[in-house]
Amino acid sequence: SGKCIAVNCTNNATLPAYTGGIIGEHSGNSAGTVIVNNCTNTGDINSEWCGGIVGPRSGRHTGSTVTIKNCKNTGDIKGGGMIGRYAGINGGTINIINSYNTGNVISSNAGGLVARQAGGNINIDTCYSKVEINDSLSGVSGFFASDLGNNASSTNICKVKVTNCYSINTHTTTSDKNAFMCSTSSSGSEYIQILFAHSYASGYDNGFFDNTNSLTSNSFIVITSGRFTSLLI
Repeated sequence: SGKCIAVNCTNNATLPAYTGGIIGEHSGNSAGTVIVNNCTNTGDINSEWCGGIVGPRSGRHTGSTVTIKNCKNTGDIKGGGMIGRYAGINGGTINIINSYNTGNVISSNAGGLVARQAGGNINIDTCYSKVEINDSLSGVSGFFASDLGNNASSTNICKVKVTNCYSINTHTTTSDKNAFMCSTSSSGSEYIQILFAHSYASGYDNGFFDNTNSLTSNSFIVITSGRFTSLLI
Protein backbone atom coordinates (compact mmCIF):
# COMPACT_ATOMS: atom_id res chain seq x y z
CA SER A 1 0.00 0.00 0.00
CA GLY A 2 1.04 3.67 0.05
CA LYS A 3 1.54 6.23 -2.71
CA CYS A 4 4.36 6.95 -5.16
CA ILE A 5 4.34 10.13 -7.30
CA ALA A 6 6.83 11.04 -10.02
CA VAL A 7 6.60 14.40 -11.83
CA ASN A 8 8.76 16.00 -14.53
CA CYS A 9 11.30 13.17 -14.72
CA THR A 10 13.35 11.89 -17.67
CA ASN A 11 15.24 8.67 -18.32
CA ASN A 12 17.79 8.44 -21.14
CA ALA A 13 19.41 5.11 -20.24
CA THR A 14 18.77 1.76 -21.95
CA LEU A 15 16.40 -0.37 -19.86
CA PRO A 16 17.46 -3.93 -18.97
CA ALA A 17 15.02 -6.64 -17.83
CA TYR A 18 12.61 -6.02 -14.93
CA THR A 19 12.90 -2.24 -15.01
CA GLY A 20 10.90 0.87 -15.87
CA GLY A 21 12.21 4.15 -17.20
CA ILE A 22 10.74 6.21 -14.34
CA ILE A 23 9.25 3.75 -11.78
CA GLY A 24 10.49 0.19 -11.23
CA GLU A 25 8.76 -3.19 -11.00
CA HIS A 26 6.11 -4.24 -8.44
CA SER A 27 4.93 -0.62 -8.16
CA GLY A 28 1.53 0.14 -6.63
CA ASN A 29 0.83 -3.43 -5.56
CA SER A 30 -1.17 -4.39 -2.43
CA ALA A 31 -3.69 -1.54 -2.85
CA GLY A 32 -0.98 1.06 -3.52
CA THR A 33 -1.18 4.07 -5.81
CA VAL A 34 1.32 5.21 -8.44
CA ILE A 35 0.98 8.52 -10.31
CA VAL A 36 3.46 9.45 -13.04
CA ASN A 37 2.91 12.87 -14.62
CA ASN A 38 4.78 14.67 -17.39
CA CYS A 39 7.65 12.19 -17.61
CA THR A 40 9.73 11.01 -20.57
CA ASN A 41 11.68 7.91 -21.51
CA THR A 42 14.13 8.09 -24.42
CA GLY A 43 16.10 4.93 -23.58
CA ASP A 44 15.57 1.74 -25.57
CA ILE A 45 13.30 -0.78 -23.82
CA ASN A 46 15.53 -3.80 -24.09
CA SER A 47 13.40 -6.65 -22.67
CA GLU A 48 9.82 -7.90 -23.00
CA TRP A 49 9.54 -7.32 -19.23
CA CYS A 50 10.30 -3.59 -19.37
CA GLY A 51 8.08 -0.53 -19.54
CA GLY A 52 9.23 2.85 -20.80
CA ILE A 53 7.58 4.67 -17.89
CA VAL A 54 6.55 2.02 -15.28
CA GLY A 55 8.14 -1.39 -14.78
CA PRO A 56 6.61 -4.87 -14.86
CA ARG A 57 4.22 -6.52 -12.39
CA SER A 58 2.82 -3.14 -11.34
CA GLY A 59 -0.71 -2.32 -10.19
CA ARG A 60 -1.48 -6.02 -9.99
CA HIS A 61 -3.88 -6.33 -7.06
CA THR A 62 -7.47 -5.30 -6.40
CA GLY A 63 -7.35 -1.75 -5.05
CA SER A 64 -4.02 -1.01 -6.75
CA THR A 65 -3.92 1.88 -9.23
CA VAL A 66 -1.23 3.04 -11.64
CA THR A 67 -1.90 6.29 -13.50
CA ILE A 68 0.40 7.47 -16.29
CA LYS A 69 -0.51 10.87 -17.71
CA ASN A 70 1.11 13.44 -19.98
CA CYS A 71 4.02 11.06 -20.60
CA LYS A 72 5.95 10.02 -23.68
CA ASN A 73 8.26 7.25 -24.84
CA THR A 74 10.62 7.59 -27.80
CA GLY A 75 12.86 4.57 -27.14
CA ASP A 76 12.60 1.45 -29.29
CA ILE A 77 10.47 -1.27 -27.70
CA LYS A 78 10.87 -4.93 -26.81
CA GLY A 79 8.33 -4.67 -23.93
CA GLY A 80 5.79 -1.86 -23.51
CA GLY A 81 6.21 1.81 -24.33
CA MET A 82 4.37 2.88 -21.17
CA ILE A 83 4.19 -0.10 -18.79
CA GLY A 84 5.86 -3.50 -18.45
CA ARG A 85 4.70 -7.10 -18.37
CA TYR A 86 1.88 -8.44 -16.15
CA ALA A 87 0.38 -4.99 -15.50
CA GLY A 88 -2.85 -5.09 -13.48
CA ILE A 89 -3.33 -8.85 -13.77
CA ASN A 90 -4.98 -9.61 -10.41
CA GLY A 91 -7.71 -6.97 -10.58
CA GLY A 92 -5.65 -3.77 -10.44
CA THR A 93 -6.36 -0.62 -12.44
CA ILE A 94 -4.05 0.87 -15.07
CA ASN A 95 -4.85 4.36 -16.42
CA ILE A 96 -2.88 5.83 -19.34
CA ILE A 97 -4.01 9.35 -20.21
CA ASN A 98 -2.89 11.98 -22.73
CA SER A 99 0.36 10.13 -23.44
CA TYR A 100 2.12 8.90 -26.55
CA ASN A 101 4.73 6.59 -27.99
CA THR A 102 6.89 7.14 -31.06
CA GLY A 103 9.44 4.39 -30.37
CA ASN A 104 9.45 1.53 -32.86
CA VAL A 105 8.38 -2.00 -31.92
CA ILE A 106 11.48 -4.09 -32.66
CA SER A 107 10.74 -7.48 -31.10
CA SER A 108 7.94 -10.03 -31.10
CA ASN A 109 5.49 -9.98 -28.16
CA ALA A 110 5.83 -6.22 -27.64
CA GLY A 111 3.35 -3.33 -27.59
CA GLY A 112 3.54 0.36 -28.34
CA LEU A 113 2.02 1.16 -24.94
CA VAL A 114 1.46 -2.01 -22.85
CA ALA A 115 3.69 -5.07 -22.57
CA ARG A 116 2.41 -8.65 -22.83
CA GLN A 117 0.07 -10.48 -20.44
CA ALA A 118 -1.66 -7.40 -19.00
CA GLY A 119 -5.01 -7.73 -17.25
CA GLY A 120 -7.34 -6.18 -14.69
CA ASN A 121 -8.97 -2.85 -15.54
CA ILE A 122 -7.11 -0.92 -18.23
CA ASN A 123 -8.26 2.55 -19.33
CA ILE A 124 -6.45 4.36 -22.14
CA ASP A 125 -7.72 7.80 -23.13
CA THR A 126 -6.44 10.49 -25.52
CA CYS A 127 -3.25 8.62 -26.42
CA TYR A 128 -1.48 7.69 -29.61
CA SER A 129 1.21 5.33 -30.80
CA LYS A 130 3.10 5.97 -34.02
CA VAL A 131 5.42 3.05 -34.66
CA GLU A 132 7.21 1.07 -37.30
CA ILE A 133 6.48 -2.66 -37.00
CA ASN A 134 8.44 -5.01 -39.22
CA ASP A 135 6.51 -7.77 -41.00
CA SER A 136 8.66 -10.50 -39.43
CA LEU A 137 7.38 -9.79 -35.88
CA SER A 138 4.50 -11.61 -34.18
CA GLY A 139 2.44 -10.94 -31.05
CA VAL A 140 2.69 -7.18 -31.55
CA SER A 141 0.42 -4.16 -32.01
CA GLY A 142 0.52 -0.39 -31.72
CA PHE A 143 -0.99 -0.52 -28.21
CA PHE A 144 -1.09 -3.96 -26.52
CA ALA A 145 1.40 -6.80 -26.76
CA SER A 146 0.25 -10.43 -26.86
CA ASP A 147 -1.85 -12.39 -24.36
CA LEU A 148 -4.09 -9.59 -23.11
CA GLY A 149 -6.33 -10.74 -20.27
CA ASN A 150 -3.79 -12.92 -18.52
CA ASN A 151 -5.22 -14.45 -15.33
CA ALA A 152 -8.78 -13.30 -16.14
CA SER A 153 -11.57 -15.31 -14.51
CA SER A 154 -15.22 -15.04 -13.43
CA THR A 155 -14.05 -13.09 -10.36
CA ASN A 156 -11.33 -11.15 -12.19
CA ILE A 157 -12.83 -9.99 -15.48
CA CYS A 158 -10.39 -8.08 -17.68
CA LYS A 159 -12.04 -4.79 -18.71
CA VAL A 160 -10.30 -2.63 -21.30
CA LYS A 161 -11.42 0.82 -22.55
CA VAL A 162 -9.59 2.63 -25.35
CA THR A 163 -11.12 6.05 -26.08
CA ASN A 164 -10.11 9.02 -28.23
CA CYS A 165 -6.93 7.28 -29.39
CA TYR A 166 -5.11 6.54 -32.61
CA SER A 167 -2.54 3.99 -33.76
CA ILE A 168 -0.35 4.38 -36.85
CA ASN A 169 2.13 1.93 -38.37
CA THR A 170 4.69 3.71 -40.56
CA HIS A 171 6.17 0.53 -42.09
CA THR A 172 5.75 0.62 -45.87
CA THR A 173 4.19 -2.87 -46.04
CA THR A 174 2.17 -4.79 -43.48
CA SER A 175 1.37 -8.47 -43.12
CA ASP A 176 -0.94 -9.74 -40.38
CA LYS A 177 -0.48 -6.69 -38.12
CA ASN A 178 -2.96 -5.13 -35.69
CA ALA A 179 -3.51 -1.54 -34.59
CA PHE A 180 -4.55 -1.90 -30.95
CA MET A 181 -4.65 -5.53 -29.86
CA CYS A 182 -3.03 -8.66 -31.28
CA SER A 183 -4.18 -11.59 -29.13
CA THR A 184 -5.94 -12.49 -25.91
CA SER A 185 -4.68 -14.94 -23.32
CA SER A 186 -5.86 -18.50 -23.96
CA SER A 187 -6.34 -18.97 -20.21
CA GLY A 188 -8.52 -15.88 -19.79
CA SER A 189 -10.28 -15.36 -23.13
CA GLU A 190 -13.65 -16.30 -21.62
CA TYR A 191 -13.61 -13.24 -19.35
CA ILE A 192 -12.42 -10.25 -21.41
CA GLN A 193 -14.53 -7.17 -22.18
CA ILE A 194 -13.11 -4.54 -24.53
CA LEU A 195 -14.42 -1.18 -25.77
CA PHE A 196 -12.87 0.93 -28.54
CA ALA A 197 -14.58 4.34 -28.81
CA HIS A 198 -13.79 7.38 -30.95
CA SER A 199 -10.48 5.89 -32.07
CA TYR A 200 -8.82 5.30 -35.42
CA ALA A 201 -5.92 3.48 -37.00
CA SER A 202 -3.96 3.32 -40.23
CA GLY A 203 -1.19 1.22 -41.73
CA TYR A 204 -2.42 -2.11 -40.29
CA ASP A 205 -3.87 -4.78 -42.55
CA ASN A 206 -5.79 -6.59 -39.76
CA GLY A 207 -7.64 -3.51 -38.51
CA PHE A 208 -8.19 -2.72 -34.84
CA PHE A 209 -7.54 -6.20 -33.46
CA ASP A 210 -6.96 -9.87 -34.21
CA ASN A 211 -8.42 -12.31 -31.71
CA THR A 212 -6.17 -15.34 -32.03
CA ASN A 213 -8.03 -17.10 -29.24
CA SER A 214 -11.82 -17.08 -29.67
CA LEU A 215 -13.76 -14.97 -27.20
CA THR A 216 -16.61 -16.89 -25.57
CA SER A 217 -19.27 -16.73 -22.84
CA ASN A 218 -18.77 -13.51 -20.85
CA SER A 219 -16.42 -11.81 -23.33
CA PHE A 220 -17.09 -9.16 -25.96
CA ILE A 221 -15.43 -6.47 -28.08
CA VAL A 222 -17.32 -3.29 -29.01
CA ILE A 223 -16.14 -0.66 -31.50
CA THR A 224 -18.09 2.60 -31.68
CA SER A 225 -17.27 5.68 -33.76
CA GLY A 226 -14.08 4.01 -35.01
CA ARG A 227 -12.20 4.60 -38.25
CA PHE A 228 -9.68 2.35 -39.96
CA THR A 229 -7.72 2.42 -43.17
CA SER A 230 -5.12 -0.12 -44.25
CA LEU A 231 -3.24 2.66 -46.01
CA LEU A 232 -1.03 5.12 -44.17
CA ILE A 233 -2.78 8.50 -43.97
